[in-house]
Amino acid sequence: MKLTEISSDKEQFVRGIVDPAAKELHDIVNQLNKMAGRGYSFNAYNADKELATIIGNPPAMDVPIAEMNVVAFIKREIGLGDHWSYKAWKGDAEEEIAVYVVRNK
Repeated sequence: MKLTEISSDKEQFVRGIVDPAAKELHDIVNQLNKMAGRGYSFNAYNADKELATIIGNPPAMDVPIAEMNVVAFIKREIGLGDHWSYKAWKGDAEEEIAVYVVRNK
């Protein structure tokens, strides 16, 4: 076996063990970032756990935001996935929103 074949086999193995639920949550966050308006940025935390968090950070400028519109936007994206369900949220859309999602069994 050549070194390049070993490297290729290792890459395939590593890609094969990626947690599909974690990947889905990161894909949801990427989609939120693509669709987010007014400068929001989203990040996923603990995507490999049973309870994960999506944090939404608003733009630095002073823009009035309807909290429920942001939460509804995130809930819709979560609802389109296979591995996660919306649990709860807290925060303020003008400071930071934390949306908690739970892994489906």
